[in-house]
Amino acid sequence: MKAIEIRDHTPEKRHDRKLFKRIAGAIAFTLALATACGIGWYAGAKLAYEQKAAEISKVHYVEEGETLWDIAAGLSSDDQDIRKVIYDLAKLNDIAPDHGLKVGQKIVIAK
Repeated sequence: MKAIEIRDHTPEKRHDRKLFKRIAGAIAFTLALATACGIGWYAGAKLAYEQKAAEISKVHYVEEGETLWDIAAGLSSDDQDIRKVIYDLAKLNDIAPDHGLKVGQKIVIAK
């Protein structure tokens, strides 16, 4: 008796290649979307920083003999404690309240 060999001549699993392409496309799309979101977040954060910087409206240049008390006296209203104004100025400019100022030094004054 003769043995008969049966061979399958259909192409090998083409659907696996299509699945791979779909997965690769989904990964590429996800990476592109994540990149776009990251760029958008960065632009929003940068805009917020620029708006915050724009809120700082005045810069006072220290004149001879001026102290934080003198600068704060011109900024504080009658009902406001001058010590609070001095504290805020010192904190905003990252200096100590009793720090000696130099002529020409920039003191940032918030709105």
